[in-house]
Amino acid sequence: MTVDVQGDRRSRILHAAAQHFAEHPYEKVSTVAIAADAECNRGWIYHEFGSKRDLYLAVLQGTARVPALPPLTGLVVDSAGRDLAVAQVIDRWLDGVVATRDSFLALQRVHSGSHSDPVVSGVLREINEGTIDNVLATVVEDPGQVSPAARALVACFAELAWQALWEWLGSERLDRTQVHAVLTKSLISLLELVPQVAA
Repeated sequence: MTVDVQGDRRSRILHAAAQHFAEHPYEKVSTVAIAADAECNRGWIYHEFGSKRDLYLAVLQGTARVPALPPLTGLVVDSAGRDLAVAQVIDRWLDGVVATRDSFLALQRVHSGSHSDPVVSGVLREINEGTIDNVLATVVEDPGQVSPAARALVACFAELAWQALWEWLGSERLDRTQVHAVLTKSLISLLELVPQVAA
């Protein structure tokens, strides 16, 4: 049996980097400290990623892929069934956020910052547009054909979600139960409102 040493090392570096970028501003993150936590030589960071900035982007791009809000298609039509289904989707999504907590916190630092780096801004746009399309797909056949107003409504929900997750995982002023309640109720309201402005 062969062991993928390079893949394991890369994973360790990404995991350690996500923790450091989550806990500290970019300029205060040390590749020496990341290498120590990843149990590798600092040279491997540059070999695998090229630069500290490229490592940072790799962490952010990993976050862009997960966690995504699970699909909401096929929800039960009656309101009680729909509400239960939405609550279950939000619960699964929060599980995914917890599993990628460090990456989320690293990305949150950028989300609330100046967005001056065009590549980082692109990662954020990818996340936001993906979230909007996913939610719109639950209520319209072609998310690309909805009105700007419908996309704007979903973008508002995405911003609420960002802040709620930060208040839970970052500042700890909210707990999971509170975040689950606010996101579930907000998403249910959104699903009722979007069809009215989607055309």
